[in-house]
Amino acid sequence: FKIQYEKETGKKAKRVNFAMALIGWASSDTAFYQAMFEELVKLEPLTDNDLKELALKRAEGIIKELETTDGLDDTRVTVGSPGPAEKASTKTINTRLRLDVIKPSV
Repeated sequence: FKIQYEKETGKKAKRVNFAMALIGWASSDTAFYQAMFEELVKLEPLTDNDLKELALKRAEGIIKELETTDGLDDTRVTVGSPGPAEKASTKTINTRLRLDVIKPSV
């Protein structure tokens, strides 16, 4: 991909050095990584079922984090049904979190 990118753009790709990435220094070549992301999206398209499964896993991860770090009682939290994303973007991943109040039974 790097060779193809350099040939198409006429620019040398500035890839991140693995050791530098470990200490938090990213590559400044965002165009290269954006092009790589777009190529991966074309090569590995996601089905609606894949996206629903990902949404469920995200929700479960959020709940687990709330339970672990904040001591949230797992009987008071549920995962709802995933719905369609609103105005999808290639630069961000939207996650909607809805909180409802559950009134205790008297």
